Amino acid sequence: MRMQPKFLIVGETHRPHGLAGEIGVSSLTDFPDRFKEGAVLYLNPPIPEIEKLVIERITETPRGYLVKFAGISSREAAEAIGKRSLVVPAEEASPLPEGDIWVHDIIGLEVHTVDGEFLGSVRDV
Repeated sequence: MRMQPKFLIVGETHRPHGLAGEIGVSSLTDFPDRFKEGAVLYLNPPIPEIEKLVIERITETPRGYLVKFAGISSREAAEAIGKRSLVVPAEEASPLPEGDIWVHDIIGLEVHTVDGEFLGSVRDV
């Protein structure tokens, strides 16, 4: 039996920008509404003193986004959250269009040829 993930990765933090706590973020989701003012995201791996991140301000750039999270107000604070995944609880997943599936739903499935020959199981995409 496959385990459903507790969290879904929607983005990644990169390095700080400037001195006021802004940080570069790239999106890894097909749902751009995940990245708007007021959106709540979580860090993975987590940092004990940061329960959640709320987008205070966001600017789209050619490389992704420049984000100011509430409570992150210095370059040092932005460095502490850099190079981490941004996740949301799986129960907050956006509904998929008909016929689409989540990648995590195919991990572990068996793969067979059209003739029925077993090839293995999906480990990663």
